[in-house]
Amino acid sequence: MRKTQGGCYNGRIGRRKRSCIEVKDPPPTSPQSENVRVIPVYDSTTDQNYTLKVALGSCVYWSETFDKWISSGCRVLAESDGFLNCSCSHLTSFGGSLLVESNHIDLDKVLVEFQRLSETGNIAVIVAIAVVLLCYVAVLVIVRKFDMEDAKNRELSIQLPSSSSSTYEYVIEITTGAWKNSSTTAHVALEIYGSDGKSGVLQLSQEEPDAINTLFSRGNSDVFVLYVNKSLGSIQGVQIGHDNFGDNPSWYLEEILIRDVQSQQSWKFMTNQWFALERGDGRIERIIDKSSNHLDFGNEVARLWRRGLAEWHIWISVAVKLRRSRFTRVQRLSCCLSVLLTAMLTNAMFYNLEGKYEQPIQVGPLKMSWRQVVTGIESALVVTPINIFIVFLFQKGAEKVTTSEATRSFVPSQV
Repeated sequence: MRKTQGGCYNGRIGRRKRSCIEVKDPPPTSPQSENVRVIPVYDSTTDQNYTLKVALGSCVYWSETFDKWISSGCRVLAESDGFLNCSCSHLTSFGGSLLVESNHIDLDKVLVEFQRLSETGNIAVIVAIAVVLLCYVAVLVIVRKFDMEDAKNRELSIQLPSSSSSTYEYVIEITTGAWKNSSTTAHVALEIYGSDGKSGVLQLSQEEPDAINTLFSRGNSDVFVLYVNKSLGSIQGVQIGHDNFGDNPSWYLEEILIRDVQSQQSWKFMTNQWFALERGDGRIERIIDKSSNHLDFGNEVARLWRRGLAEWHIWISVAVKLRRSRFTRVQRLSCCLSVLLTAMLTNAMFYNLEGKYEQPIQVGPLKMSWRQVVTGIESALVVTPINIFIVFLFQKGAEKVTTSEATRSFVPSQV
């Protein structure tokens, strides 16, 4: 039977035809629905909060055959608060590993919570970040002024007066102590004694008016270039002192390095003494020779520790950075901000995941669980590589600037 074109009803009398089969029309195609994400609104009066914590643990034993830890024949029965309950089908040296799963940082949820601040009133995190950024901007303005001063007075080397016939070149590097009040406002003079002669008295000064009182500043290494008529031979010692001039004439001299440019030989004279009337032995002039060139272990460690803090400690060096360092205070301060913000992010990742004090580790007044130790190690593994990479980029950029300026601006000349 087929459905006729005229339909199943007789048009004249309205009666249904027996030989006709009526077929229903197919249902209309339903529109394709879009995925809609519905985030429920939390109602503190009716809703309940539930927290899901996930920890990945495994039971292992030491295999003498494979010379490593494997988990064959062992399984985890239970895990709670940083402790594992293991079951193994054999006897050997057992161990367990526990990885604390971090919180999932859902940025969509963060944006929703920002929009609901007027309802929740939870502004502690925003206030903390705002205070950190305000402090950063305030300190940034201050250290930027110091960076501009350092850049204005920074020179690669200072050429000492010499005759036009002098062609034999020496480089003298004088390092001042890194702590407070180590710099001097006095005028410093130096004389070098060699096996084949001496240099005569050298006035270590800079003639440019904008660079007054910038030599021998705290923690700085001042470089001087000296041209003489002939080689002085092996350097035996130096005589150095100052005229006790200015408001702060006291000076802490750390070391003197003399390098023969032609033979590439160098001589270092360790001093680590005050040149001051009111400090130490009260002397402002000394003869330093090879016999006094050795420091005991304690003084050498203290010297390296002081210089390491001034140059490499990312927080302390913001205030006590060496003047000639191209790694600026602004860059160091930005690295400190990066450390602080990444630490805050890591705290959010592991917030409220600490274990209970069951069988805690007691170190003096400190008490911690193994789970907290693991969390601390994981946090350090997140924060440290990021900030080391940022510091590395700043330092490599500073080295490129130093190399290009040295190539472009240092052209030896005779006076």
